[in-house]
Amino acid sequence: MMDSTAVPRRGRRDFIKMGGVALAAGAFAPLVRGAGKDTVKVGASLPLTGRSFFVEDGLRQLLGYRLWQEHVNRRDGLLGRPVQVVVHDDAAEAQQAAEVYRRLLEEGVQLLLGNYSSGVAGDTIPVVEAAGVPCVFPMAWQPGLWLREHQWAVPTLPLATEVTRTLLEYLERQGVRRVAVVNADNAYAQDLAKGLVQRVRELGLTLTAHQTYSFGDRVGLEAALTKALGTGPDALAGGNVGDQVPELAKAARAAGPEAGHYAWFELDEPVILEARDAVEGMIGFGLWIPGMPYPGNREFVRRFTNRWEREYPEEPIGLLLDHHAAAGYGAAQVLEAAVTEASTLEPAAVRDALFSFETTTVFGRYRLDARGVQVGKTVPVVGYRHGLREVLWPQPLATV
Repeated sequence: MMDSTAVPRRGRRDFIKMGGVALAAGAFAPLVRGAGKDTVKVGASLPLTGRSFFVEDGLRQLLGYRLWQEHVNRRDGLLGRPVQVVVHDDAAEAQQAAEVYRRLLEEGVQLLLGNYSSGVAGDTIPVVEAAGVPCVFPMAWQPGLWLREHQWAVPTLPLATEVTRTLLEYLERQGVRRVAVVNADNAYAQDLAKGLVQRVRELGLTLTAHQTYSFGDRVGLEAALTKALGTGPDALAGGNVGDQVPELAKAARAAGPEAGHYAWFELDEPVILEARDAVEGMIGFGLWIPGMPYPGNREFVRRFTNRWEREYPEEPIGLLLDHHAAAGYGAAQVLEAAVTEASTLEPAAVRDALFSFETTTVFGRYRLDARGVQVGKTVPVVGYRHGLREVLWPQPLATV
């Protein structure tokens, strides 16, 4: 079990300023007491240094991994053996991440957890596949990663092109028949927009416009919004990474004329809570929010809050407890369930379980199809109503 005593108290911004070096050295997460040859080592890489955007999300994912380590050890570990999660810094650089996974394998880790982002996973998945070690990736959804053959690496997210399916289905149920799409030109937004356009056509709706703008180009964004809204859509859909949504929302309302519905990508980002007035009445997809009724999720939220607000006393816990944290914890739960299903740590047996079984974690349902693509997780529609972030649809996950 990890020793949580005498842990430095610092905030998220202190962590970023330090570049994560202290945590990488183990200062925030002491090793398993008595770790020895019987300890099961689970390896991963995360961005602990580099651009603050990546470091913040890497920290959240890491807190999920660390919390799982504590919890699994309280439950007598994996098959009765203590567990140690070993995390090295990859600075969100793909080649560096690949080297980290090679290093972890040389250090003798028996299982792997994935890094942060599809862009980095593209270089680490081949390392995992060549080594023949099971690895669960919590934050990689780029279609090109999973539509090619893979036998050892598995995702907990559906393909990016499938994530917006429920969003369009919800809009159709609300009577929407005409949709305009506006998105940034980065890979993240382009994959999601591709899925939006596909769903519009599959549902027999009318695509009135599809405008793309350069990330960071405010003038280009405003021009794209004006053109799209000028086509008279019932709904304006699309956007950019989550922290850009408040500005997108303000720009869309200023561009006019008003659309009946505004549907953005990733409306579950904690930063949006601080600008909730800008997105009042709007919807988007949500990979995870604390109120989702998954088995064990309420307890996860409670334990996460109790555990980490001691170390980040100046930080609103809601800014740490987001879908990255839940995805990290959930991926580790999947790995744990696969080991339990296999009743062994033998790599092929764990791999076979990952590709064949179903389970539900705090992050949602896990099930792969015959291609090894995640089809179990539903990505619900999230909306802001009277300042509150709620799950609107599908009904089994709704919080209102």
